Amino acid sequence: MSRKLKLLILGIAVLASFIISLSVYLVKENGTNQYLIFYPAYTEGENDVIEKKEVPNLDTKEKDIYQFIVYYSFGPSTSTGKHLEARVFYPEDIKPSSVVLRKKILYIDFPYEFAIEIAESDYELKSSLGYIEKNIKYNFSRINSIVFMVGGRVVTFPEDEATVSDDDEVNEASESVPVVN
Repeated sequence: MSRKLKLLILGIAVLASFIISLSVYLVKENGTNQYLIFYPAYTEGENDVIEKKEVPNLDTKEKDIYQFIVYYSFGPSTSTGKHLEARVFYPEDIKPSSVVLRKKILYIDFPYEFAIEIAESDYELKSSLGYIEKNIKYNFSRINSIVFMVGGRVVTFPEDEATVSDDDEVNEASESVPVVN
């Protein structure tokens, strides 16, 4: 065989193996998404517990985010060895009513039971939504802002600030109370 023919065969073999490897990689990557999920530590001042989860890839970004929120609510798995050092700020049995993504703004609507269950537990609504937002923005970088709703109404939090009453007494605002508009 001539040297040119050997190089041609070698080139075809390398190209074929590259195409096969690329197709296997693409098929595998389209099957699942890998996310880093941050859970708050139980101990004040400790770093968040971070866990990597593989979640099946669905056909739309909205479905991927919905499923991501559901997986987040399950909490850290026992396989990380840090499951006792982290907690979840979100009741596992309540799922979003809807997840809508429009012009890089994500709208997440939870049922009324979400706020009721958080109020009856040791969770704080502001912290719960804050961790959901942190996780979504980290794992879905194209989202610019998130609007949380409960029962179709936007959730807002008043600013924590000191106010002065008419009789010059200073009243400091306690923890933020959620306001559903």
